Amino acid sequence: MVTQTITIIPKKITGGREDMVLLPRSEFEKIQERLQKMPSLKGYETANYKKKQFRVPVYQLNDRAAARLDKNVKRALQEYKAGKLTPIRSLADIK
Repeated sequence: MVTQTITIIPKKITGGREDMVLLPRSEFEKIQERLQKMPSLKGYETANYKKKQFRVPVYQLNDRAAARLDKNVKRALQEYKAGKLTPIRSLADIK
C-alpha cells in the first residue's frame, strides 16, 4: 500500500496570508476532477414571495448532473402533456 504525504507549510515560513499545502499531483488531479463535477454558484437572484423579497442562490450544474436534470425535466413535461399527472391540493392527497 502506497501512502501519500500532504505537507502543510505555515504562513510564517511562506510569508503569505495563508498556509501553503503541498500534495501529490494525482491527488490534485482527483480534487480538480471532483470540483468540475460539482455545481458552481453563479450568483444570486431576487425572488418575490408574498410581498417580500428574498435572495436566492443560483447554481450551475455540470456534466452528468446537468444531463440528468434535463432528462428528468423532459420526462416530467411529457407526462404532464400526456395527462398522466394528478394535481394535489395538499400533502395528504399523496398516497
